Amino acid sequence: EDRLQGVGLYLGKIDFGNLAAGTRRNISGTVRVDGEGKYIEVDETAERDGSVQLRPLALPKTLLTGNNLVRVWGKVISSSAASNSFVIKNGYGEITVRGRTAQVDDFVVVTGIATPNGVRYLER
Repeated sequence: EDRLQGVGLYLGKIDFGNLAAGTRRNISGTVRVDGEGKYIEVDETAERDGSVQLRPLALPKTLLTGNNLVRVWGKVISSSAASNSFVIKNGYGEITVRGRTAQVDDFVVVTGIATPNGVRYLER
């Protein structure tokens, strides 16, 4: 299973129930694209044998596309409460993190979903 071509999911009214981390599912639906990247609008899902432990990928900015679970890090150079986002700078350039703010000049490590517009922060 190639994680470098990850795809987001829009569940709509699909209820996965109480899934444990690492649970595998078969999913079918329609592939769509919006400003955040590619995703599947899920029509149906079914249980699948086995489990897997996904760990975030550490990727340079040039590879931050495709709805992958990623871990990025760097120094916070700006933060905006109005847009609920901040920008970090590391050796690869600047990366926008959406979904929370951070203190300017702090060094942060963020786990989230990569999109063409930056990283969506995942609450833990």
